[in-house]
Amino acid sequence: MKRAIPFGMPMEVMGVVRWIIFVASALWMMSLLGCGGGGKPTQTAQGGTIVITFQFPNSERLIPSATTEISVTVNGEGLSAPLKGTATRASPTVTFSNVPPGAKFVMAFSRTSSTASLPATIGVATATVTAGVTTSVTIEMQATKPPSRLVVETPTAGQVTLINPDKEELLFLGNSDGLQWFGFVTPQATVTFDNPVSLPNGASIGQSASQTTLQGTATMRLVGVTGVGVPAGDFANCIVVELNHSGSVSFRRILYLARNFGPVMLFDGAPLGFAGQPTALSSLPSVLVSGQVGTTSFNFANPFNDGLGLPAYDGQLSAYLATQVGNRYDFSDLLSPDNPPNQPPL
Repeated sequence: MKRAIPFGMPMEVMGVVRWIIFVASALWMMSLLGCGGGGKPTQTAQGGTIVITFQFPNSERLIPSATTEISVTVNGEGLSAPLKGTATRASPTVTFSNVPPGAKFVMAFSRTSSTASLPATIGVATATVTAGVTTSVTIEMQATKPPSRLVVETPTAGQVTLINPDKEELLFLGNSDGLQWFGFVTPQATVTFDNPVSLPNGASIGQSASQTTLQGTATMRLVGVTGVGVPAGDFANCIVVELNHSGSVSFRRILYLARNFGPVMLFDGAPLGFAGQPTALSSLPSVLVSGQVGTTSFNFANPFNDGLGLPAYDGQLSAYLATQVGNRYDFSDLLSPDNPPNQPPL
């Protein structure tokens, strides 16, 4: 006689049920731990791919024979530090894989020797990365203008003057418990504020402040945080600050500021994406190529190389404007493609 079990189920059937339960439980545990065990795997969003090619301002549009290499940086949404790549005549394209989706700003600069103090050409482009999609980008390389120098002066306590002698422009800024904007000078107008526009330490991304002036309204906005790669070096977690004055005098500047360093890239104007990167090139940037901050000198051949170890934005806005008297920032402007130089330094 067969031995009875609860509910009158035969032993053979009960064994099959137990086996099914055991297998199901094992599969459930594997789904939690992963095939290798040790914990649930981190889920990451799928990225996209960017393939970059170059066109030069010569009749063949190819990489010139004197070019030793082309350095490429990708900045933008989802990137706290810039992506880096290199192209040569033998390998004339650069591919970045698993790039976070979103708007990106791509910059390239070419060398003619490893000791050159300035890039021979610079090119920029914008792109939108989509997960699982390959995006092709062609960068128009252009000769650069000789650098113009921004010098830090401190005429009054807590105030910094950035001077651009080539453009005859001055920016009056401060870093007392945050960031302040006191006014500006252009060849067309001088505008100073009775009270500075101020963003305090602890300001959140997207926060802005405004001040009424005799000529209109001045607004300073903390746009975002993004990594920036320029000829003078690579800088992580730069803040992007938009300065705008509307009214009888129009003025707009976009500053990319590195922590404990200062400005690394400037735009006269451009539409900005979520992280502060330009989404279209309505104007060309000025990019840092050399300079000195404190006792540290740097140039294109020997770039500033400590920028990748900096922390993410923690609200300390005052740390993004270095105030040592004598700091200098040498910026090169790009020549527009429709106005090429007579003899580009290729």
